[in-house]
Amino acid sequence: MPKDSNNFPLPLNPALLERGEERYKIFCTPCHGLQGDGNGMVAMRGMKRPPSYHQDRLRQASNGYVYDVMTNGFGQMLGYSAQIPPRDRWAIIAYIRALQLSRNAKVADLPAELREKLNQGGSSATKPERSGTKDSTGGSE
Repeated sequence: MPKDSNNFPLPLNPALLERGEERYKIFCTPCHGLQGDGNGMVAMRGMKRPPSYHQDRLRQASNGYVYDVMTNGFGQMLGYSAQIPPRDRWAIIAYIRALQLSRNAKVADLPAELREKLNQGGSSATKPERSGTKDSTGGSE
């Protein structure tokens, strides 16, 4: 696939995203962190921090570019072609795109029922309930 292609060769479904999340946690979190922001253990231990997947440059990067970097490496990142089979690389890309959407979703892109909940300030099930007052030690009075 060309590096500038945004085609995705597999059907996007929950099973693919779950596989991508699993593989991401194994291969990517040491550097890129659980949230894709570049705050993995490697960066915490002093190595150069990788870029956040949430910056505009990487949100706008094509799927082919991300696949190429994962396959061949880039900068300090070594290629993972020997460790991650092609299908799993695509699963990881799907998961990375889900991570990116999780921080950059627009209200207009949400389904109507979720937009309505937002307009109403959320459902009562998501609001914390107060049961009595607390004294200075945190116990109930």
